[in-house]
Amino acid sequence: MRTKRVLILAAAGVIGATMAMPMAGCLVSGSGTTSFSGPIVKKTTLEVIRDEAMSQDQVIEMLGVPTSTVTTGTGEIYAYASEKVSRSSGAVFLLFSGSSKHTQRSVAYIKFEEGRAVKIWTES
Repeated sequence: MRTKRVLILAAAGVIGATMAMPMAGCLVSGSGTTSFSGPIVKKTTLEVIRDEAMSQDQVIEMLGVPTSTVTTGTGEIYAYASEKVSRSSGAVFLLFSGSSKHTQRSVAYIKFEEGRAVKIWTES
């Protein structure tokens, strides 16, 4: 009698585990994406522009048209803005789901006087 009971419990355990296995892969899911917009201006590129006191035309040739420009009393300031957006989401079947979005914005500024780059700075 005891042997029969052990066999029944073992069979129930095997059947339960077999039924749960296909669902195990579907219980948790997640995904993520990252997108970029605007020109990504490297620090080394800004150093070259500053060290060579590049002209406005040379900077546009190197980086493209600025995101925005501001005219000052002594010249112009070019702004190159870029954005990195990271999105992620995850779920635990029938228990929890969530998502997040992280945006990182950076702007490189180049100040020109008499048509030459004289000052460069960044904000993040």
